[in-house]
Amino acid sequence: MLTTIQTSYTQPTQCHKFQKCNAPICPLDSDWQKRVMLNEDAVCFYLTESVKEGARAVFERAGLGELFHILVQMRSPISTSYPRIRRGLERSVLTGSRMSRFASNGDGNG
Repeated sequence: MLTTIQTSYTQPTQCHKFQKCNAPICPLDSDWQKRVMLNEDAVCFYLTESVKEGARAVFERAGLGELFHILVQMRSPISTSYPRIRRGLERSVLTGSRMSRFASNGDGNG
């Protein structure tokens, strides 16, 4: 059964991870191009999850289908602008989904 958690993502504060997030580049931030990313900075959790096998289904099961579509649209421009993020996504595609593990425990928001 799919549930709708969020109907419109227009700013970083609407992300479920916002309060604990350390990633300076947020796909929901309209000014992401103005942000600086250092080598030691974190990459957006949901952005890394969006590249994994079966990601669309995992996001939809968690009620985050709309967020997934935004991530897919933003992935290329962000990873092109920030090599650190591109490398992180290249590594992430090789690992299993943390969201699907949490979803099997009843918490799809990782």
